[in-house]
Amino acid sequence: MTREFGPTFNGITLPEAVFLPPEVLQAMPYMTGAELKVTVAALSRTATIGGGEPITLDDFETLTGLSRPAVLSGLKRALTRGILTRYPIQRSPGHHTYVYDLAVAPPNADQQLKKLTDQQLKKFTVAPPVKLRVKRVVVVNSQEEEEQQQLLTPEEKIFLSPQKFFQETVLTLRQLGVYPRIAAEMAASVPADRLQAAIRLYRLALQHGVADGPGWLVTLLRDAHRDPETELADLQTQIENAETPFSPESALPEDIREQVEALNWTGALDEVAAAWEEDAERVCNLLAFAQRHHLKAGWLRTALREGFWPPEDELLPETRARRQQEAHRRSWEACLAAAGDDDGEPAPLPPHLTDAWQALQSQAQALPEGRVWFSGLTPWRLEDGTLWLRATNPAVAAWFQQHARPLAEMLNAHLPQPIRLVLDTPSLPEPLPVVQEDGNA
Repeated sequence: MTREFGPTFNGITLPEAVFLPPEVLQAMPYMTGAELKVTVAALSRTATIGGGEPITLDDFETLTGLSRPAVLSGLKRALTRGILTRYPIQRSPGHHTYVYDLAVAPPNADQQLKKLTDQQLKKFTVAPPVKLRVKRVVVVNSQEEEEQQQLLTPEEKIFLSPQKFFQETVLTLRQLGVYPRIAAEMAASVPADRLQAAIRLYRLALQHGVADGPGWLVTLLRDAHRDPETELADLQTQIENAETPFSPESALPEDIREQVEALNWTGALDEVAAAWEEDAERVCNLLAFAQRHHLKAGWLRTALREGFWPPEDELLPETRARRQQEAHRRSWEACLAAAGDDDGEPAPLPPHLTDAWQALQSQAQALPEGRVWFSGLTPWRLEDGTLWLRATNPAVAAWFQQHARPLAEMLNAHLPQPIRLVLDTPSLPEPLPVVQEDGNA
């Protein structure tokens, strides 16, 4: 505090409404008109709608009616006195603009206000107006102090003095868009480590579209059940997983990759990987055909793009077997449709035949693959000493054709008179292959 300039403060008491805080009243004998005007403008702006937004030089000119040099002069004194603070915001990429805000004192700050007597008031000298040229006006805090603050990590800032940490936290929250009163409340009531973790989480969440504004940060700080450290770790993990580039080539088996490269394929294998994902069987057949006929990568690239398949007699054995199975299945479905009766339900069997069929069901387990295929047979009707059966699919029918005799012998052992077992479908064009449990024909 100097006789000419008057008192300085570590922030001022945040007003509940538009009124002058006691710090301003104490400093009023020393304040110039411009300084008082910018102070009142900042106070009134904070208590009105839109008070969450910082104030620009243009705003001060509009609110006070002062010229730009007078505004700068008032701001310089208010910054020096500790009533206002300022910080940079990014208006466009690579361009920052400084804005101004109230410097908020911590709650219950020990700033003693001295009662001024008449004799003391006579000794006070109001500072004359400062004559400044706009180009020379420097309304900045100490450059050295600002640089030192920028070098501090969030963890190191926790070890600042409580008052300094409070003001730094309020300033940070204001830069993030939190209203002054809420920022002061959070800085005073939330533990320092939780505050720093929440701020780091909010900045990351805002960058990746998880947070939608400062209200998200305030809700996070006020919710005691949320742990910013845990949420920050979870979000970082999600971002790392999402940013891990997916390479289609990684979907290609190593042996397929080697076969493609053996054809002198140059460049990325994305096209092969996409074809593999769409139809792996076609890619295997094309590679086998290319190796058999000594074709190169250019042919393979064209074949992949045009949907080419090798001729039927050049397909891999497993592909030919699968296509044969499909052909049999289609024929079988047609046969079932032609042989179907009107009601579509099996006829009731005599009790002695029902008991015999249940006994056969246990004995059939001993036949090769009986455990798999016998359950696909259904006794459909008994007619003139013949038990007609239905099969659920071609493989079951093929298995029955191979084991019809032993099945009939096992069944007749439980019956007083022998009967025949016949499949209730027309004959197929050729024998059906039986698919083993391991998937081979």
